[in-house]
Amino acid sequence: PAGAAPDDGKFAAGATQIDGTTHLVTQVSINIATQSTFSIVVQADTGLGIVQRAFTFAAPPPEQQIEAFVTKVYVDVLGRLPEPGGLNYWSGQIAAGKPRSDIVFGIDHSDEYFKTIILPAYHNLLHRDPEPGGLGHWTLQMRQGLTDQQLEASLLASLEYYNNHGGTDRGWVDGLYHDLLGRLPESAGAEAFWTGEVARVSLYATALEFINLAERNFT
Repeated sequence: PAGAAPDDGKFAAGATQIDGTTHLVTQVSINIATQSTFSIVVQADTGLGIVQRAFTFAAPPPEQQIEAFVTKVYVDVLGRLPEPGGLNYWSGQIAAGKPRSDIVFGIDHSDEYFKTIILPAYHNLLHRDPEPGGLGHWTLQMRQGLTDQQLEASLLASLEYYNNHGGTDRGWVDGLYHDLLGRLPESAGAEAFWTGEVARVSLYATALEFINLAERNFT
């Protein structure tokens, strides 16, 4: 730390030939759990004089690095800072040796994260909040592997959505275009194609196909 006495026992320097063809090798062992700022002084005798260079490094202690990582995951995935209990729990998991990928998986497969998918889907497609039973049902389905696209397709294929768009296949297709693409069908032929898909397969299969096509067009 700044102001501490030099500890030469932590340095092992190699020799430098007078002709300068051999590199000086300096090995440093620092316990950054208790030392976050440290300085290194490199000194070499070139044969023409002493050359000295000083370097200062800063590194946050491991606990701070871990907590910063957990905080970033919370902000990126859940859009908020971690509560103390969550920060302590996930930081403790990393400190105990769990891979960081496991921590990310745990947070972005939490019920809270699923709620950030389910609520907007209801708002955007059904224009309302989910009833408690609906929220619980879809949360359970997502725990068991339901994808975002399958959730949206299920809501689009619901009788509620169908009736909200006139109760006809054509109105339903126009609703897909409006809610997923923000526009009307590009042509009567395109509209006819998708109404034909409804008759050929089902509302759900057509909605899922439409969602996948829309995502490809936006990526």
